[in-house]
Amino acid sequence: MVPEVSDVANDALSTISRRLWWIRKNGLINFLLRLSHLRTFELGSLNVNSDSDTSISDNENFNRFCRDAARSNDVFRSFRRYRPLIRVLDHVGIDHARNYIQFVTDEGISVRSFRPILREMDSVGSPRKFKFRGLGLVSPTVTRYLKVYVELEKIFGKLDGLVIAEIGVGFGGQAYLINRLSKPDKYYLFDLPSTAALATSFLNSLNSTGTFEVVDGREPKDVQSDLVISNYAFSELTRSMQELYLDKVISEANKGYMTWNLLSEKVLDGLRLDEVLARIPGSKCIAEVPETSPGNVIVIWDR
Repeated sequence: MVPEVSDVANDALSTISRRLWWIRKNGLINFLLRLSHLRTFELGSLNVNSDSDTSISDNENFNRFCRDAARSNDVFRSFRRYRPLIRVLDHVGIDHARNYIQFVTDEGISVRSFRPILREMDSVGSPRKFKFRGLGLVSPTVTRYLKVYVELEKIFGKLDGLVIAEIGVGFGGQAYLINRLSKPDKYYLFDLPSTAALATSFLNSLNSTGTFEVVDGREPKDVQSDLVISNYAFSELTRSMQELYLDKVISEANKGYMTWNLLSEKVLDGLRLDEVLARIPGSKCIAEVPETSPGNVIVIWDR
């Protein structure tokens, strides 16, 4: 059935109206950057894996991509432009990024001082960038890493000298930023071997001076750390994996900061938030700012 001319015209006007609204809100330069972001690379399909033995992202397509990116210079050169990675790790939007920047500013900290470090991170992987006041051209994802770092110091004080365990390290951005701005004594990287390999390549490409130890996230070992960090990853594990991390990693840490979503509870029969809080003495919830999805909170403890 051929659409009527009036329907085509209305659709065109609606598209123009949406684009004009976006330009008014975010600026012409960011609109042109947004158009340039349309050039991304596909690598098969990636669906939420409800049959996973470990986590939401334990998907062969995603694992294969991370392995390829860690091994191939051609893929690694633009790994942050591939849709499998964008869907799982690098999907922070411009609005959330602006709110992360505002969070840092509200703490009385100038984001401008972090511009060189954020640009260092964005020099690897050819990420999609937007222009932000005080920062210039940076990827939205690195603004989230900055916000987490600032909030960690706000809650726990300086991170120098701590042993830190990060559950779910992604491509290594949070680990790099923390070790670039602070001097932890040691940093454990818990993730799938393929993802950890990509994170190691990322950290090595930036000549990170941190002391890192990679741990197979499917078989977490007993680790005594001062601080546990997890940006959504713990709340995207299966219930059995969450139990392992609680016993072997989380229970041993005096401090913790875990951004929590409802994915595991909804898809993998994972632990409920109240069950997690009951398992971690002294833990409580604070608001996720900005809230990236309904029901998201941050679980913290400091014993």
